[in-house]
Amino acid sequence: VHERDWDSSEHDYEDPDEDDGRCSEFMCGYHGASRHHFASRIAIAKRSTRLFFGYEVELVFDDFDSREQFMRECREQGLHDVVFERDSSLQADDEGVELIFPPYALSELRDPEGDFARVLQIANDNYSKTPKECGVHITINLDTMLAAHREQFIRAVYALHRVSVYVAQRDTDKTAGCTSYASYKEYGGTKYAAINRRDNGAYEIRIFAGSDDVATLVSYAEYIDAVREWVRTPDAPVFRSYTARADAMTTAAFRRFVTTN
Repeated sequence: VHERDWDSSEHDYEDPDEDDGRCSEFMCGYHGASRHHFASRIAIAKRSTRLFFGYEVELVFDDFDSREQFMRECREQGLHDVVFERDSSLQADDEGVELIFPPYALSELRDPEGDFARVLQIANDNYSKTPKECGVHITINLDTMLAAHREQFIRAVYALHRVSVYVAQRDTDKTAGCTSYASYKEYGGTKYAAINRRDNGAYEIRIFAGSDDVATLVSYAEYIDAVREWVRTPDAPVFRSYTARADAMTTAAFRRFVTTN
């Protein structure tokens, strides 16, 4: 996950600028939340050869009180790892919240009794919804891969445009506004490419549609993991650019990936 998500003050704070004048007991300002408790998990992710997935999920509730109730239940049930923030893409300031999770291994995401699943279940119980304009961002520790495999993973996500669109549930070239398959930025310039490399060596993937369904969210990580493992096999095709493609080689690669996964 981004370095910007890993440092700030220790406590949640109340924002006096809420539209209706009410202050949230649990919400933090845009990128203003505590990240000190992420440190140990981030250290593990940076050393591990396994993939870890740091999710950012944006939700909307019926009203201020429903949102507060969701966050209160999370804290009362000991779910302190998830951070609640505002985000500029959430137009409903009194009803919206961005959930930022520490990096989890795939096995932890799949665990129905794990923190990730429990937080989303509480959200569902409080009638959460997913804003259509918002997507799910997932940051991964790709720098644990060999450089050649890492580049092939990135290129595969772009080149396998159709399968990525199918899993992501949206065509980012057409419906996701700023996020584009057409570009890949290694440093700076924009954060709105489909995959972005951060200065700290993490990679953020921004192709996925918003969701509050645990199975859907976990399927995104499973897709990332499947592509990563696939490009490490000796018979995987060599993708030579980051351009989304529809040529014969990409069509054959698409069929091979779908067949083997």
